[in-house]
Amino acid sequence: MHEPLTRHTISVPPEWAPQKAIWTAWPANADEWNGDLDSPRRDVAALVRALGQSNHVRLLVGGTEAEASARAALNGAAELIPARYGDIWLRDTGPI
Repeated sequence: MHEPLTRHTISVPPEWAPQKAIWTAWPANADEWNGDLDSPRRDVAALVRALGQSNHVRLLVGGTEAEASARAALNGAAELIPARYGDIWLRDTGPI
């Protein structure tokens, strides 16, 4: 016997809706950045510091070196979350 189908409503909030946190990730794989992690890390650090002024930022960090460099660069501007990820672009893979 089959269970009756239930309807679930999925709601994708607009960009301006209230949020609990903004998620991004720390550049950790030099191969993805043509061997240069310094430039993207400076850019992500500036982004996180700007966002962190009025938002809670959760930052994925991939590995101990990435976590240490993010901690040093951000000085508490984000909550660091150890994780495995491929690219820092989380729009299609991160939480909504």
